[in-house]
Amino acid sequence: MNIEILDNDGSVVNVIVATEQFAEEVHPGRWRTQLVQLPPSISEVVTIKLMEIKAEAARRITALDWRLQRAQERELIGESGVETVQDVLLLREQIRQASNAAEQAVSTLTDVGAVHAFTW
Repeated sequence: MNIEILDNDGSVVNVIVATEQFAEEVHPGRWRTQLVQLPPSISEVVTIKLMEIKAEAARRITALDWRLQRAQERELIGESGVETVQDVLLLREQIRQASNAAEQAVSTLTDVGAVHAFTW
């Protein structure tokens, strides 16, 4: 286990490989275990990327709310030649389909770097 040796101010002055018992015997009260952060697994990275894709899709769909409302209002007053409710709903569906395709593509990746680099 990696042990950080601390000075009187609590700053790390050395790192040793030892047991906690040894650290306490030799450096009483002036040590702490060093946190070793393991790299994320491919499944963890994929899960995070999938959540990012879903969040971005939701953001894009929500961003169309004002256009949907405008199209609904224009249809109610009989205005023609403008973006329709169906037009906006089709845009939303395109976002969903693109999101689904992106999620499928990410799910097939086997390299952490490729997952990090993936954009849609």
